[in-house]
Amino acid sequence: MKERNGYAQESGLYKCIAVKSVTYAQKAKKILGEKGIDGYLHRGERSNGQSCHWCVKVKQINADRAYRILLDSGIPLTGEMYEIR
Repeated sequence: MKERNGYAQESGLYKCIAVKSVTYAQKAKKILGEKGIDGYLHRGERSNGQSCHWCVKVKQINADRAYRILLDSGIPLTGEMYEIR
């Protein structure tokens, strides 16, 4: 585990913040980049495996901050945020 800012973090852990469309995922990535958070577009499957969705993948250490930034920026989120590698 790495330690950063006093918090133990496993390297390689990410969170996926689900958004309403690929267009919003692109906008979210841009907004986060302007705030100094690297975001990556990711197409994921819903937990029921029946449909897919788009999300912005961010490092776990930045996930809560990124979520708040996107909410404050008016990006329509689905409310889902989950861990991925």
